[in-house]
Amino acid sequence: MKNTPIWILCMLVCLSGCSSNSFLGSRYDNFSAYYNTYYNAERALSEGIRNFEEGVEQSPVNRDVFLSLFARSDQATTQRKPFEDAITKSIDILQNHPNSKWVDDAIMLIGKAWFFTLNFVGAEEKFNDILELDSPLRDEANFWLARTLIASQSYEEAFTHLQAILSAEEISRRWEPRYRLALAELHIQNENWEEAAT
Repeated sequence: MKNTPIWILCMLVCLSGCSSNSFLGSRYDNFSAYYNTYYNAERALSEGIRNFEEGVEQSPVNRDVFLSLFARSDQATTQRKPFEDAITKSIDILQNHPNSKWVDDAIMLIGKAWFFTLNFVGAEEKFNDILELDSPLRDEANFWLARTLIASQSYEEAFTHLQAILSAEEISRRWEPRYRLALAELHIQNENWEEAAT
């Protein structure tokens, strides 16, 4: 009988921890989202990219055209299944773990998978979603958005986007070289050889 209040208190603490908004609940939700879905989605995307890169290596080189700085999606025959698996698992995170810290990572993963399956409209939408969230993945989303705009031949929009990033007061030292490569790729696609060389 002396332990009854302690047991009741323990039960209340445990039950309150089950809510996804509580400290314990949010920790469990993050753990579950990562190990049940995000990890597998990330592996599926990595497999798809590996298949894509192998396809690029095996495709013949056209010596009449300047090589792209980035492997282009039309250079390889990609197997769609790994990318579709990555998208499905990432959508599962968005639906079943909307408060998880892996939400922006899942959105980024969907955008990349759509990029590699040539769904440039969907990829652009997802990268813009990340930019609207003001996520820590903002710099990566800016880079992938630029690549998407270039791949979809939206050259003016890509140029405006990259110029805005590169002229910002604060620019990520880690991502600046990648932005500049994307800008060079844009100039190559537009056959602005002098601009591409600078």
